[in-house]
Amino acid sequence: MNYPSNLYTAIKVKMKRYLIIIFLILTSACAFGQTGANVSSNQSNNYIPLKEIEPDLILLQNRLFFWYLPSSNTRIDGIAGGLIINDLKNSSPVSKTIVNGISIELIGLGIILPLTSSHPLYKKDESFYQNIKNVDSLVNSYRLAKYCINGISLSSAGIAGLDVKINGLNLSGLNTLAAMTNGLSASILININGVVNGISIGGLINNTIQTKGLQIGMFNKTKRLRGIQIGLWNVNEKRKLPIINWNFK
Repeated sequence: MNYPSNLYTAIKVKMKRYLIIIFLILTSACAFGQTGANVSSNQSNNYIPLKEIEPDLILLQNRLFFWYLPSSNTRIDGIAGGLIINDLKNSSPVSKTIVNGISIELIGLGIILPLTSSHPLYKKDESFYQNIKNVDSLVNSYRLAKYCINGISLSSAGIAGLDVKINGLNLSGLNTLAAMTNGLSASILININGVVNGISIGGLINNTIQTKGLQIGMFNKTKRLRGIQIGLWNVNEKRKLPIINWNFK
């Protein structure tokens, strides 16, 4: 059968367009498949990139259900346990340990906290805190910590470290020293945090740089309060009072 030349030309042009579209779809699919294969390969090796600190340098090894402490450059989803969470052999500032679940310290460095100053977070120069920018810089520095617990932290003697961040519940048998707590932190004797967003309880001493929430202890002290202090003696940037103190501005 003989087709008219214009019809044949039109069909030929449409076929070329369809072939080009099919070629582009196949090329895109191959590129996407290769990217997905790389991601799957990384996930199969149980490595997760950390974007908070040095994203191009740190890979966290993922551990599920149960793992031991200390364990540097590791993300533990489940229960983590050991004598202490702090890896004393690894002093690298970009090392990271993340626990999503429950962290259990059979001892904890909080046992040696009474041997240090009762204000290990505070600079000796009180004029430093008169400049609000200095306090802001300290608060911001506590946001990225070497050890991060998202869930529950349990320690017999107490979790301790200026590079410890807790999002959730912290219960320490004796003492606590942490960079930041978002939630509830309670200790029988000493509870010292850089920043608390929530409730901090210390049977004897309860100190922070900044508290947004509630401080409860025999002696409470903070450099910046947005909340209430309850104790025998309470100190914040506005005033010093027994029993109860406050500041909301």
